[in-house]
Amino acid sequence: MRHASALKAKRQNIERRNHNFKIRHQVRTLTKNVLKAISEKNVDKAKNQFRIAQSAWKKAANRNIVHQNAANRQISRLADRIALLAKG
Repeated sequence: MRHASALKAKRQNIERRNHNFKIRHQVRTLTKNVLKAISEKNVDKAKNQFRIAQSAWKKAANRNIVHQNAANRQISRLADRIALLAKG
């Protein structure tokens, strides 16, 4: 007979993994929306989508779903691209 605590830990790990995957997928989708707006050269849409993506990256980092430095790096790269687009 297996230990009940081990079975419960296994169930919890699976649930956490699925939840974290959903959050990571959502963050990546929001990032793609920003990149799409940049490729369309739509500054206003890009800035709006960037605000949403930035918030999602920060929340994911604060919840330890992605590393803090990884989130900051992605946000910085997106901000640089938008600044370049806005510059002309």
